[in-house]
Amino acid sequence: MKIFFALCVTTLFLCTVKSHHSWWQSMSLYQIYPRSFMDSDGDGNGDLRGIINKLDYLADLKVDAFWLTPIYKSPMVDNGYDASNFTGINYMFGTMQDFENLVKRAHDYSMKVLMDCIPTYSSDQHEWFQKSVAGVEPYTDYYVWKEGQKDDGIMQPPNNWRSVFNGSAWTWNDKRQDILRFWMKKGVDGFRIDATPYLFENQNLNYEMMQQWVDVVDEYAKKVDQVSRVLMVEGYANISTIMKYYSSGINFPFNFGLMDINNSSTATDVKNILDSWILKMPNGATANWVVGNHDNPRLVSRLGIHRATAVTALALLLPGVAVTYYGDEIGMPDAPIVSKAPSKFRDPERSPMQWNNSTSAVFKLKFCVRIIRDGYSKYVEDCS
Repeated sequence: MKIFFALCVTTLFLCTVKSHHSWWQSMSLYQIYPRSFMDSDGDGNGDLRGIINKLDYLADLKVDAFWLTPIYKSPMVDNGYDASNFTGINYMFGTMQDFENLVKRAHDYSMKVLMDCIPTYSSDQHEWFQKSVAGVEPYTDYYVWKEGQKDDGIMQPPNNWRSVFNGSAWTWNDKRQDILRFWMKKGVDGFRIDATPYLFENQNLNYEMMQQWVDVVDEYAKKVDQVSRVLMVEGYANISTIMKYYSSGINFPFNFGLMDINNSSTATDVKNILDSWILKMPNGATANWVVGNHDNPRLVSRLGIHRATAVTALALLLPGVAVTYYGDEIGMPDAPIVSKAPSKFRDPERSPMQWNNSTSAVFKLKFCVRIIRDGYSKYVEDCS
């Protein structure tokens, strides 16, 4: 373990730290998967009031900002990423009043609130999709449509293209900008933009799209309070492609490099991971360090508790933004959920937060269909 901490100190001396910077440039960012974070009403699902009830906990962790995965109205086929209304709250999580109360209370703690922005797809129950299917203008080109082909009288797809995610890809329309403005008016301090490489097939158009969104949030900040809003983007791509998002004006693209560390990684491997980001960033750019998220096996399950602790400390000590996935701070492993359903393969890393070592961890067991793994208690003290 000593080698990791020595590496942290070495890297700190190699990086230039600015004395004047925006609030987001050195923030400790905490990712919350709301359905699994805290259940306030006993229905087996986490909710917005549950997050409010745990703001003291986040404050004790010295969290500067937290990011919520989707809480929009949704049929929940894809756990909320299939939004049917981008400006409504899913009843599972509460009401718009609950959300407004959460933002106000978080700001009272000097914490910022960030939301997921999902520009690449929607639910087929969304009004835009329904009107596009019906041929109602101007919604006909909100989605990409192409006639199918008949084979022995059976309709087949027009070609063999495969989707990375379930759902259709969007073409751009101005209503997306209105969605950003809607949530900023509610007090949201920034957005994480989902699956950015899939906005357009031409990657250069993706960068241009990012610049348009940067203009929207900058214009809003200039008009309202002169406080910057943060835009972060998710993109699993090669390093040269990812670095170009900095040039588009985005505050930072997520850096998943530390998630490549495994139990065979050497000190040289870790240094190369750090160098691959720090040395390739544009001048003046802000680094960030992600060690876990809702799409990948949990840190402890990948590395074990001791090395996971070292990697977490490394991310927190490095200059820039440190991103913590809920539960990683207490050593939660994946839950043993086995399902062939396409929407369930990531459930092991999305299981309920272990607020204590009871069987259901304060989630009502009668309704909680997500399995909680025995053995969490070895890492968890009573936090409830």
